[in-house]
Amino acid sequence: MSYQGVFFIFKLLEIINGTIFGFINGINLMYMKKIYFITLLLIFSQLLSAQHTSTGIGRWKLGVNVGGTFQSADISTQLFGLGYGASLEYAIIENTHSPFGFSLRGQFLQGKTYGHHHQLNNGVISNNSINGVENSFIDYSNLPLYLNNRTSFNEYSLKAMLKLDNLYQKKGILFYLYAGGGFTNYIVETDQIDDFGKTYDYSLVNHSLSKKELINKIKSIQDGVYETELVNPNYNPFVFTPTIGMGIGFRVVPGFDIAFEHKVSAPQSDLFDGQVYANKAPEFIKDVYHYSSIGFIFSIFRDNEGEAYMPPDNTKAIPIVPIPITPTPKQPSPTPTIEPKKPEITLIQPIPTEFNSPNCKVKIEAKIENINSSSDIDFYHNEKKVPSYSYFYSKPKFNSTIQLKEGSNQFKIVAKNGDLISYKEFKLQCNNSSQIVICHKLNSTSFETITIDEKDWNKHAAHGDTKGQCPTPKKLITICHNVPGKNNVTQTIEIPESDWLTHKSHGDLLGSCEEKNIITICHNNQSIQIDDRKWPIHAAHGDTKGDCPQERKITICHIPPTGNKRQTLTISEREWIIHQAHGDSKGFCDDVEPTTTVCHKDAQGNSSTLTIPEFRLSEHLAHGDSRGKCPEKSFIICHKNPTTGKKENISIYESAWIQHQNHGDTKGVCPTTKPNPIPDPTIEICHKNANGSKSTINIKSSEWIN
Repeated sequence: MSYQGVFFIFKLLEIINGTIFGFINGINLMYMKKIYFITLLLIFSQLLSAQHTSTGIGRWKLGVNVGGTFQSADISTQLFGLGYGASLEYAIIENTHSPFGFSLRGQFLQGKTYGHHHQLNNGVISNNSINGVENSFIDYSNLPLYLNNRTSFNEYSLKAMLKLDNLYQKKGILFYLYAGGGFTNYIVETDQIDDFGKTYDYSLVNHSLSKKELINKIKSIQDGVYETELVNPNYNPFVFTPTIGMGIGFRVVPGFDIAFEHKVSAPQSDLFDGQVYANKAPEFIKDVYHYSSIGFIFSIFRDNEGEAYMPPDNTKAIPIVPIPITPTPKQPSPTPTIEPKKPEITLIQPIPTEFNSPNCKVKIEAKIENINSSSDIDFYHNEKKVPSYSYFYSKPKFNSTIQLKEGSNQFKIVAKNGDLISYKEFKLQCNNSSQIVICHKLNSTSFETITIDEKDWNKHAAHGDTKGQCPTPKKLITICHNVPGKNNVTQTIEIPESDWLTHKSHGDLLGSCEEKNIITICHNNQSIQIDDRKWPIHAAHGDTKGDCPQERKITICHIPPTGNKRQTLTISEREWIIHQAHGDSKGFCDDVEPTTTVCHKDAQGNSSTLTIPEFRLSEHLAHGDSRGKCPEKSFIICHKNPTTGKKENISIYESAWIQHQNHGDTKGVCPTTKPNPIPDPTIEICHKNANGSKSTINIKSSEWIN
């Protein structure tokens, strides 16, 4: 197959890609099932009528394919993404007598898969770019969240293919299985912030809706721009990918097949959709992606011409008795005469006609039509016939590479078709690279640039010539020049045109200083007068011609940096865009500020329920607060059962603690064992008896005080 054929195939693929991409995105799953059913009927009908051709169409096969992609992952798939690719196959076993064939195929695939969850996320958020780790302003940890993803991938793989070779070679029916592996390079992106970089408010979603209505509601909140890339410590965008698949198709003509194929790839990463499956075993990889495609397969190198397949004759041999038949003489049919055409010669290259040594080896290419072979061509260089081994002819291209001689080279191509002869003559020039360019002096005031042989330079140098091109006379222009060091002092001078940009950067103007045309402009909201020649500089800064317009005032409701009360202000209309960016609104503020309740987090992470003005809500949400009251906290206490008197561990809310505390309960878990008593040591004392006598005795140290 020529490079023009390959180029045509890829242009056809580009057109098919655009058509299928628009078609796939405009249909739903129900219609896709109908289309698959119709496609299978078409394949079956083509298989029944496939051509009975044999081998010899080449072991190397180039394929291009396009189709739909979808994922089977933690995030529900959204049918379909677009995929397309190319493949190169080499048939190791391919013949008519073997039931199976074996091939190796390398494939490149590029595509996108989309995921869109309709169930509220209740697990851990794997993407650090939306859970507050990378950016504290994008944190869905305490907010309702619906996951989505767009995964763009490139797959490079090598597969072993098993074919029903006998069926394909004799019937033209293509069926194959394959398995292999390779690598996938992928990028995961998600749509979880709006145009202003803020999180979406999924609390507006009604969970009682049907699945289709729920997805449509979620999409209406999102802007459809996947602007946030996955961030995760385990995110490896280049992973090993096993793959399996099958295909079925038919031969259109020898050397060209159409195949319908489905492939399943398992990238060894659970972040292909941007979310880790929380309940998986560590060795289990959950994410896979699929590719259903139509492929066009071309044999690019032909082995031989092949033979027509003839089905075996299974009928039994029946003896035939010869019957003598007298042949009827046939009249010879007149042979139609074909008028020979005169050869046509078109020179394709070289396009330039002059070359400089040592680069005077030139490829000559021509298109010669209406001849049979190279024996009908005579090629001449400087009136000498060029040997036939120095040129090559393959209909309709003529090629030859010739080393030009210094100076002029005359060529002639002669083509013959019987008595009809055509010829093409052309000249090519090879210049000596020892030539140099000089500025030749004609007289005291005139010069010209010429090319001479380097050996003649000394003669020209003696006449006052110089090497190189003659200098171009400088063109002078008149400007109004600002005198350095003197304010508002100018003078009219002439300068070379090449120096104008330098003077222009210093504020000089074209023309004489007397050529002034004073105009009025509005500069920084102030009317000033300038020279008309300075107007382009002011226009670039946003100034306008004429007097400045009178300033207009407007009334706005302003949100102060602090406090719970908005203020009514009167400002210049040009300042409105700044106030609008801060959330201010036009008109007077309401007398009564509407309020709302939020669950507020302080710097230490403690939560408390606050009532705030409605206009402060966005500020609290941006800091991680949530709308509504804080959920009541619970903790463990050691509770004494009033009936049994036994202590037991129970969980209570904070609001019930005062009541339990009054009953003698304590915070924390009840002690399981009593603490060991502290030993009470004995001491020796001198004891006074009741009768007044004294005696030495031993007592416990705790009794000493008594």
